[in-house]
Amino acid sequence: MSFDLETDRRGRIIGAGVSLNDQRPHTMQLQGQRRYGWCAMDVLMFPVVFKEPTSTVTSRCAATGEPIALTVTPDGIRDQSPATASVTIAPATGADIREVFCNRVNLYATAQLADTAVARDSDLAACTVDEAWAIGKRLADLF
Repeated sequence: MSFDLETDRRGRIIGAGVSLNDQRPHTMQLQGQRRYGWCAMDVLMFPVVFKEPTSTVTSRCAATGEPIALTVTPDGIRDQSPATASVTIAPATGADIREVFCNRVNLYATAQLADTAVARDSDLAACTVDEAWAIGKRLADLF
């Protein structure tokens, strides 16, 4: 599995899970500053890794573009909008982590939209945001 670092045009490292690149689809507050994530798991996991008491997360539904917002805490998710939001999860197997995992782990406004993504990609699974946070917490605890 390749964990390529993200670099800018000058070759400076700007990301490795947490990114300074505002072109990434998911945002989170870390240490008082806006940071970006390649995938939904980044914004659910890294606030826990960095022991943020609360982290505001914003994203968009991968199917409709509808805004999705929530707060990540060390104990779970708060203030989720829409309350029906769901996440797709992919296996992290293959050569390029961004291709096989990050680009496929997304937030959706509803479980039905996430299920539609799963129907198109049999490697995916859909879960609630709370369930995805629990997976992210287990990953964060490895750091």
